[in-house]
Amino acid sequence: MLRDTRLRSIKGLWHHSLMFGIPLGCAGMTGFADSLSTRLGIPVIDPIVAATSLALALARMAATG
Repeated sequence: MLRDTRLRSIKGLWHHSLMFGIPLGCAGMTGFADSLSTRLGIPVIDPIVAATSLALALARMAATG
């Protein structure tokens, strides 16, 4: 019951904000983004995937000059 209430609260806050998605707080939460996104019905950002994607993009930009 309490868990469902917390999930509804998170989803309600997201729908009333201007956020693109909910970022997970640390690398220890890696692997939970997909299941949380499915359960909440909103985008959840995995910090390791986001950091790796940013690093790759910066490396490609530097390589192309």
